[in-house]
Amino acid sequence: MTEKITSSSDIAADDSGFAVRLLRAMEEAKHSRRSLADAINVHHNLVGNWAKGSYLPNAQHLVPLAQKLDVSIDWLLTGEETLRTPTTQRQTSAAVGLTEELARLAPALEHLTKRARKIAQKSP
Repeated sequence: MTEKITSSSDIAADDSGFAVRLLRAMEEAKHSRRSLADAINVHHNLVGNWAKGSYLPNAQHLVPLAQKLDVSIDWLLTGEETLRTPTTQRQTSAAVGLTEELARLAPALEHLTKRARKIAQKSP
């Protein structure tokens, strides 16, 4: 179930920024209302209502919503925590790149290690 916002004062009191932050996160994650709805298994109209500020998602939807948008629940609800820090994004990208590079080089390294051992065994 979602929480119904009944008036504009409710929107301001409950979190008028939620819809703005949701739309920002959707844009950055390149999610349409329909693709986000499909990703978290809800009807696209529900995501549309969240994006318009008509409803706030309930607790069972907040976790998958934040996960799919790669944001924190705190940021979605309050805007007080940073969305994502650029440094963390760069570090994560670099770590993923290094991990992929290591996986690609691992067989060659293993082969060279075996060859070095064979050569070392043949040496007097």
